[in-house]
Amino acid sequence: MMRPRTQTPDSSAATSGCSWEAVSTSLPEKTPMTSIDAVSNKQSIFAAGTKNGKFGDNPFLQLLVTQLQAQTPLEPVDNNSFMSQLSQLSTMEEQKEMNSNLMMLLEFQGALARMQGLSQGSEMIGRQVDYVSSSTSKVQSGVVESVRVNEKGKIILQIGKESVELDSVVGVRKAKDQNGEPKPTQKTPTNISSKQK
Repeated sequence: MMRPRTQTPDSSAATSGCSWEAVSTSLPEKTPMTSIDAVSNKQSIFAAGTKNGKFGDNPFLQLLVTQLQAQTPLEPVDNNSFMSQLSQLSTMEEQKEMNSNLMMLLEFQGALARMQGLSQGSEMIGRQVDYVSSSTSKVQSGVVESVRVNEKGKIILQIGKESVELDSVVGVRKAKDQNGEPKPTQKTPTNISSKQK
């Protein structure tokens, strides 16, 4: 008695199906570079380069490099836009150097003005000066005892208990004694030692 032949599935089709499934699962899925990733990278670089509220030229270069790395082959960065950004970078570096030179010049001028003011004020020590009082707005006179520079960089003359700015002086003359005679210039000794026997 003959038995009917049963149809078996095609081994080649099964094999091909298994191999296709293995290949499809082994290939990793490619994640495209999105604009959100590029923006997040730029924000992280910007945050790292703006510590203490300062933005230097190095983070700006990093932004340009990140922009080039994040561009797609089908939509590259415009050449005109890229050259414009490079021009802005060059201008920023020049302005930074110019500001640094200006600050150094201002500091030098301030130090020179203080030295000149101290030189002028030291010549008034021991002399009778007329000045406009800041409290009474009247002209008063007194003998200059010392000269100093205050925290604002102004020259201050110490006349008795009153501190007078150099700009308030309207006249200078030799100090006089009780008889109305000019006082002789005396040098204060630097070392005084006396012993009573």
